Amino acid sequence: MRIVSIDFETANSSRNSACSLGMTIFENSSIVMNHEWLIQPKQNRFHSFNTALHGIDENMVANEPRFDELWPEIKPYLTNGLVIAHNASFDISVLRSTLDDYGLDYPEFEYTCTLQMAKRHWKELESYKLSFLADRINFRFNHHNAREDSKAAMLIFLHIQEQYKALHFTELLNHLDIKKGTLYAGGYTPSRLIKPKSKTRKPSKQNS
Repeated sequence: MRIVSIDFETANSSRNSACSLGMTIFENSSIVMNHEWLIQPKQNRFHSFNTALHGIDENMVANEPRFDELWPEIKPYLTNGLVIAHNASFDISVLRSTLDDYGLDYPEFEYTCTLQMAKRHWKELESYKLSFLADRINFRFNHHNAREDSKAAMLIFLHIQEQYKALHFTELLNHLDIKKGTLYAGGYTPSRLIKPKSKTRKPSKQNS
């Protein structure tokens, strides 16, 4: 099945201020897409803190399309597949807030969070930040670049999946005791950790 990793960067603290979307798609056993869209927020108001993180400012996006103009291109990638993100509660809330702001219908998909997955797979790490986990799997990247962040999240997902030899993401989430999230017309359910069950199966390389 298609797995789509997303990462949003925002212009300010508002969740409807997306200024960049990174997307990585894994299909047929390989990464088939790794792309970034620059987005002009509706008010094009940037906070210096956010710009310092991702390097994007109002001048860089002044001639870029708004999210509602990009949505017809983006929506098909997200519909009816598995969407992943690192700290998915943030990225899904950015997507929801932006769609709400423009009066656009929600797409329908299932999603999960690589931050939650990492906490269940790697016990008691000193950090679960994307940069720390990427270093653990030997992936060097430019953090807070949406395109590269989405690829880092994808590689973390694939690494954990490989450890459990899971044939489907529902099997993997069952091993990790994670309930998948869903987005659907008119609402959503969050991805969340659930109470661990007794296990009979272990990852192939414990804590690797």
